[in-house]
Amino acid sequence: MKAVAAILAAGLVLFPGFGTAQGADLRVLASFLPMYLFTRNVVGDAPGVSVEMMLPASLGCPHDYTEFQPQLLPLIERSHNGRSHHCGKVPARSCKQDR
Repeated sequence: MKAVAAILAAGLVLFPGFGTAQGADLRVLASFLPMYLFTRNVVGDAPGVSVEMMLPASLGCPHDYTEFQPQLLPLIERSHNGRSHHCGKVPARSCKQDR
């Protein structure tokens, strides 16, 4: 696995324009923080390559919400008065029950 990552990283550095339209920048999206940090370190200052997070790092790993849904759902419902979504600062009567 490390060898595959190293080969892909070397390809990005050595051939930054490969597979893209002439003059187009390469945008790399990472779904969780460790992958973002790894990719950003590999890319370094390569011209025309930007590395971005799909979600803000403060939200944590998006895969955690799927993996731990059975444990998280009761906590979310308790914190939102029995609802599984956030209603914001609106009157309670305007929030629709989703269950």
